[in-house]
Amino acid sequence: MKYMIKPPLLRCLILSHICNFMVFMQSNAFYVWMPHIVDELLRHGPKKPGQSMCRIMNDIHNNIDLVLDECIPVQMEMRMYPIATVVGIITANIYAAIAFGMKRGWAKAKMYCVIMGLCALFIVMSAFIPHYIVGIVLFVPGVCGIAANTVLAAAVVDVFPTSMRALAMCTLFMIGRLGAAVGSHTLAEGLEKNCIAIVLLITILTTVSGILLFLWPDSAKVRATMVAQNFNY
Repeated sequence: MKYMIKPPLLRCLILSHICNFMVFMQSNAFYVWMPHIVDELLRHGPKKPGQSMCRIMNDIHNNIDLVLDECIPVQMEMRMYPIATVVGIITANIYAAIAFGMKRGWAKAKMYCVIMGLCALFIVMSAFIPHYIVGIVLFVPGVCGIAANTVLAAAVVDVFPTSMRALAMCTLFMIGRLGAAVGSHTLAEGLEKNCIAIVLLITILTTVSGILLFLWPDSAKVRATMVAQNFNY
């Protein structure tokens, strides 16, 4: 344990955990709320022409008068289910692209930045474009960035010795789940009060986190240092 919080592994630990927090904060937050957002857009979008996703969601939430003691029946638009299937298909293809890139030796930092940057761009565009159908089309691929956590996992496996790898992966995904909780609750507030501000905050923070991965130390040098200290890979 003490070697994980000492150079050369300390930098890897900090960078990977910050980035995974951001991945889960963006991707899981929007994925958790995707059924609700898309369902509301399908229901109310035709009645609100020329309004963006965020404007529609803010209007809906501001007009809801909830009575907490009442049981509120929930019905989902049938069109929501094939859309959820499309999300799964897109995510599976991103995983396949990552596997292809790993075999070709593509830089992990670049893959992370491309995936999270594109997903953030799609989400921001969906929040601003004043047409609910276009908003849904852009929003759906935007929630698929969770696949980027495999890039971080591969980077962690590369540098952490066998005896520390399980603990490193455990803390990596524990911090990621914390990011998911923070993102989900933050987005919930945004849908009710200021959707645009929260969407921009989450997506900008996640995109900027990609820059941190360019500070990742050379994996071969880290491994050589740890091998010199009698650690195995």
